[in-house]
Amino acid sequence: MTYKPEDFGPFTLSASSHSGPSQGMCVMEMVSFLAGEDWSDMPACSSPVVSRFCQVLNDRMGQDFRDKLQSYVPRLIGTASPEYDQKRAEYLAWQAIKVFAPIALDAAGLPDQAEILRSFDVSLGLSAAAAAAAAAAADADAAAAASVRHGGGLFGVVSIVEIGAKCKRAATR
Repeated sequence: MTYKPEDFGPFTLSASSHSGPSQGMCVMEMVSFLAGEDWSDMPACSSPVVSRFCQVLNDRMGQDFRDKLQSYVPRLIGTASPEYDQKRAEYLAWQAIKVFAPIALDAAGLPDQAEILRSFDVSLGLSAAAAAAAAAAADADAAAAASVRHGGGLFGVVSIVEIGAKCKRAATR
């Protein structure tokens, strides 16, 4: 079944955490609300890895993206399964490095750095990938500093890699 924002009543997602639905709600607060749990941005019914990933997306992306993210809320209920969290964290970390960071680098006009991450050999491990991403981020920062046009087209490669790292840390809690 496909959900639309209006299926959730008068509620729309907003950035950050809130004290209750009347002040707004982030993606995971909406999950706790719909699951009938106590108000929380880390509901017990959801994987902490997936929860943390969704929180970062919710807080760092714009309202159009949050409106799309809202349709996935019902799918997040019931994802708490510790036996899968390590694999989820690794998958999300690799996606941050090999998919999202290259998109940001391409948008910043750095296709060579994007390709380095896109084609990174996963057998080298996440530490090596994080180092490569940090180097690409440094190149991006230098290019942005040298450019007159820096209107925020670069989402922040380091921020994207941080998403993966936060997911990985959530798996070990």
